[in-house]
Amino acid sequence: MSHVLDAELDELVRALGISPASVATRMVAVGLTSDDLRCLAAIEPSVSANLDRFINSLYERLLAQPEFAPLLVGDAQIARLKAAQRRYFRDLLLCPRDWDYVLRQLRIGAVHYRVHLKPQWYLATYAHFLCDHVPVVLRSAPSAEEGARRVVALVRAAFFDAIIALDAYGLTEEISMRARAGAQSVSTVTRAVDRNDRVEPMRAPQTRSPTLTQITVTTESMERRRHYLGLDSSFLGILPTLAGIITEAAPAILTDFYAMFSSMPETAALVPPTAIERLRQQVLSYWQELAISRFDRPYGASRMRIGMVHERIGLGPRWYLTGLARQVALFVTEIAAAHPDPEAALSAFLRAVFFDVTYVIEAYLDARAETLLRTDGYANQLVAGLSSAVAIIDSSSRLVSINPTMRDLLGITPGLLYRMPLEQAVPLPAVKALVERVRAEALPRAEAVLNLSIPIGAPLGQRLCRLTVVQLEPWSMAAGRPVALMIEDITELARLASMVERNEERYSALLNAVDAAVWEMDTSTWTVELMSAQALALTGYRDVFYVGRCGALVDRVPDQDRSRFLSACGALKPGERSSLEHRLVRADEREIWVRCHLRRPEGARTVVVGVSVDITSEKLAEQRARERDLAEGRSQAKSRFLAQMSHEIRTPMNGVLGMSRLLLDGELSPDQREKMQIVLSSAEGLLGIINDLLDLSKVEAGHMTLERTSFALRVVCEEALSVLRLAARTKGVALRCELPADGPERCVGDPVRLRQVLLNLLGNGLQSPIAAP
Repeated sequence: MSHVLDAELDELVRALGISPASVATRMVAVGLTSDDLRCLAAIEPSVSANLDRFINSLYERLLAQPEFAPLLVGDAQIARLKAAQRRYFRDLLLCPRDWDYVLRQLRIGAVHYRVHLKPQWYLATYAHFLCDHVPVVLRSAPSAEEGARRVVALVRAAFFDAIIALDAYGLTEEISMRARAGAQSVSTVTRAVDRNDRVEPMRAPQTRSPTLTQITVTTESMERRRHYLGLDSSFLGILPTLAGIITEAAPAILTDFYAMFSSMPETAALVPPTAIERLRQQVLSYWQELAISRFDRPYGASRMRIGMVHERIGLGPRWYLTGLARQVALFVTEIAAAHPDPEAALSAFLRAVFFDVTYVIEAYLDARAETLLRTDGYANQLVAGLSSAVAIIDSSSRLVSINPTMRDLLGITPGLLYRMPLEQAVPLPAVKALVERVRAEALPRAEAVLNLSIPIGAPLGQRLCRLTVVQLEPWSMAAGRPVALMIEDITELARLASMVERNEERYSALLNAVDAAVWEMDTSTWTVELMSAQALALTGYRDVFYVGRCGALVDRVPDQDRSRFLSACGALKPGERSSLEHRLVRADEREIWVRCHLRRPEGARTVVVGVSVDITSEKLAEQRARERDLAEGRSQAKSRFLAQMSHEIRTPMNGVLGMSRLLLDGELSPDQREKMQIVLSSAEGLLGIINDLLDLSKVEAGHMTLERTSFALRVVCEEALSVLRLAARTKGVALRCELPADGPERCVGDPVRLRQVLLNLLGNGLQSPIAAP
């Protein structure tokens, strides 16, 4: 078994492209430094003292899991595994990261594949090791800062090892799958080539349309994994307290992350400068969601989606874990410095991170397996009888078999093609170079994409083609053995893909440009099936928070509006539209108003499409306008009331003044006269205030209007004089009314305003100093 593993390790090293020189590059990418290795050596005594307790606890957890129990048979086997685990953890702390160390990690990955220990559970074991030892490391450090540095070193070392072991695991699985997929067809083709016979064109079997990778996450599996990781309610309660720290620290951490990825040739193409800002926002949302998540089924599905997307764009598990290691290490530093309880906070954070990692890696491997079974391996291409041009090339680089598509492509008589040297049959330097590379490096396959003239001998226009060279015996082939060459015209495919990508980009840009969240919901279960990216701006949650989660959108509608919202959605018939306004609670618990336009598509019995627009500012403006109108109405009502009371108040006050003056003209005792003088003075002062107030109120209310009525001018004048005659007499002034003899007896106008004007003029005249006659 050991001999087999050693031979397999040689294949793994060659296929992965790992060399002693690349180890240093991997350490730099993860951020593992010589200072980290010093920190690891410093914590070895305290970790070793805790190691037996931790390993025993770990195996109790493993034996309680249905996935692990069948793999752990008998006390002797468990004792051997525990001993190996103790050696590994001591190596983790004390050994230099040299070539022998890397080979040991590759062996671990290969062994785990052989014993069917899935990597997501293997990675979860690191969470236990880190979280069990965070308190030990922090308490044994001479200072809080040194404790944080040591935890960071432990995190980086764990990720470094996990990345190498996972590389070996994934590639071992790929080797096995390729062998299973092509073994039977390989032997058939090889026998035909050995007889120097041409391989007859094979009929294409009935094919199925490739299916999308399915995300299968059950509530039961989520709970089981959460329980295994120890992510209980106490830690779930701590995670929200990290939200502020994560949000504040994330910009600098992501700057470091993208600077590293942009500087490395392997990843620079995956993070173009034009996409960095968009990617930065997505990763920031990822970290913010981790702090507030309930770790339920939709959350697990969103994490699996990360693995699927990364695998399809070519960002493999190694680079995903490398980037994650850099970010986690920096977040650990910030949390340790800022949180009041760093032990509990770091333990909660690391458990949550590894919870995510297990689902991401599981999806990575599922997507890779499905891709391999659907498209990889030369035998699948041959048997399917695709329109690709296929040729078999022997060890002397001569053509021994071609299919009709290759014959038409080359434009040469088939009889001449048999045993023709490759460089003459296919005069393309890229083809020869690709074949030589596969043989020299013992690669299972290699690909290149370039523009060719079709057919090759007659330039009828440039076409985009994919060249693929595949070994005819999987993985163990020595240089010079037969290979298969495939040339596929992917011009139309590339055009359609580009068109689809452009349309998707335009569609996404259109949705994102609209200041509204577009969603689709199944009203039979109130499950959101689609949500646009604008959900983040509108509600504070990303689209993945809603998709697939029963009641996720309905729960954000407050109780007082929820029944209206549900009724409006449920009452729609196919083809009908409606709209309503309702409140909605954001992630920060702030309540906003939205206008929701609803439509049930034709033929859809339970699906409703909605567009939700933030109208909070509009509602606030309406509320301020109502309050302003109400205040103005109240002011005008007050002014109208006072203006209408003007005459009623002034008349009795003038009577009080007149009677007071009459009493003062009569026989009064000194005491009575003094008191009446006070009454008169007070009444006069009050009348002045009332006149000013009432006149101002009438002006404000817009009631200062003049009547048109017939009145006796002399009567109005005499009334004004009678009111002030006593006051004038006290100042030695006689008042009398003199009208022109030929003047009119009656006039048309406002007698009340005229009397008030006369009173004001006479009153002002009497208040002015009057010279003695």
